[in-house]
Amino acid sequence: MTEDEFWKIVDSALIDEASPFFLEDHYLSYWNALEALPDKELAGFAQMHSQVMQRALARNLPQAPFVLNQGWSDQDLQNLLTGLISRGRKVFSDFLLDPEGALQSIDRPSLLSKCEAFGYAPVAIYWERTGKSLFDYVPALDA
Repeated sequence: MTEDEFWKIVDSALIDEASPFFLEDHYLSYWNALEALPDKELAGFAQMHSQVMQRALARNLPQAPFVLNQGWSDQDLQNLLTGLISRGRKVFSDFLLDPEGALQSIDRPSLLSKCEAFGYAPVAIYWERTGKSLFDYVPALDA
């Protein structure tokens, strides 16, 4: 899966942030978008999610003043990044360019740290389908 395909799926799951149950409704929309993917694309999505996270972490975000001032752990930062990814390509890109400014412009930023489940959604969907771990998934050779 390409990064553009990844972001297209993420962006397709975005909902109106004014929803009174925004986090729950957004997660359901995200889940439904991923559940529609065949196994191979679901595995590619999970892999691309990991790559996007790793690139963000490699940008020395843990040393950024906003992280140090919050006293966040590595897990807190990963949850925050997962939440930012779930808010779509533009929000995530804006964050990478200006972390503090982007966090100030986001509606309900406190919800970002509660988005850990978004990162596990592909694994949970695959488990639900097959009873197997997505980490053990090996696609059939396309020869």
